[in-house]
Amino acid sequence: MSDLFLELFSEEIPPKLQVDAREKIKNIFEENLEKKNIKFESSNSFSTPKRLVFIFDGVPEKIEQKEKIIKGPKTAAPITALEGFLNSHNLKKSDIYEKDLENGKFYFAKIESKTIDVFEELSSIIPNVLRSYSWKKAMKWSTYDLSWGRPLKLISA
Repeated sequence: MSDLFLELFSEEIPPKLQVDAREKIKNIFEENLEKKNIKFESSNSFSTPKRLVFIFDGVPEKIEQKEKIIKGPKTAAPITALEGFLNSHNLKKSDIYEKDLENGKFYFAKIESKTIDVFEELSSIIPNVLRSYSWKKAMKWSTYDLSWGRPLKLISA
């Protein structure tokens, strides 16, 4: 088990905005970790006028994902439903099969068991979390596409 520490250092942000950001970003972070089945023991967030800090204790380094069968749309559904199913689960058409049930014919896919490296997952989760929080007024940071309440000087994870 490891700990995740994320610090955002910026120019001074008004206290009410900083506290609001601290609480909402922490919630967004927790939701994103839960979506990816990344369990953690506890989470905390702290702030000063220039810093936002998020700490997640007991984050596993690897996750064993068990084999599972997922049900997709009906075979009679529009092609966009099938494409959405394939895209949301990172599947190809060759990965799916059809099966008759009592209420119709459906697409199914078998997801093989695999080991997921949490560090790699976090490298996509952290930017998504930061982009998903919107400030009332935001500023660009250098040439990057990330906007923040005040210019960011440092992001440490």
